[in-house]
Amino acid sequence: MDAASDSKHKLIPLAFQLLWIFIKERPTAIISTGAAPGAIAILLAKFLPIKTIWVDSIANVSVLSRSGRMVKKHADLVMTQWEPLSERNGDGRDVIYKGSIL
Repeated sequence: MDAASDSKHKLIPLAFQLLWIFIKERPTAIISTGAAPGAIAILLAKFLPIKTIWVDSIANVSVLSRSGRMVKKHADLVMTQWEPLSERNGDGRDVIYKGSIL
């Protein structure tokens, strides 16, 4: 199912679909590059023994994406390809810059 933050009524069925996939496939890690479905996956994985990596959207050069800001406290690793968007919080919830992929 395709869902976005502007179609909130689709996010609940999406969450159930993701939960079903997690139960069926039993992933050990999830990597997302953004948007609402990836954010829902990261938030669900927090309650399961699934490691999570968030790579923020390359389109956002001045601020983290809305989804990135939402999940940065929940993902195991958050990365950006824009050095000015990196953050050192000291709480284990840093936004890490490792270089551009361009």
